[in-house]
Amino acid sequence: MVKDNVTYRTILIQIEAHGLMLAQNTVRYAWRKDGLPVRRWFDRSWLRVAVREAREEVQVLLEALSSLRPVI
Repeated sequence: MVKDNVTYRTILIQIEAHGLMLAQNTVRYAWRKDGLPVRRWFDRSWLRVAVREAREEVQVLLEALSSLRPVI
């Protein structure tokens, strides 16, 4: 859908570390107007959702790893 040089897109935000997918956020119907800088059309709350999810996933991984005991 294009109107006045505005396009609507689906944006996939992924946070990955060392090949492990920590978080993913899909934004449907994000509008983008030609010529505008990213900071004008990219809503930072979309990124905050993915970052919060990644932090939760890292916490789960840390708790799982803390249960491992080294064999001496």
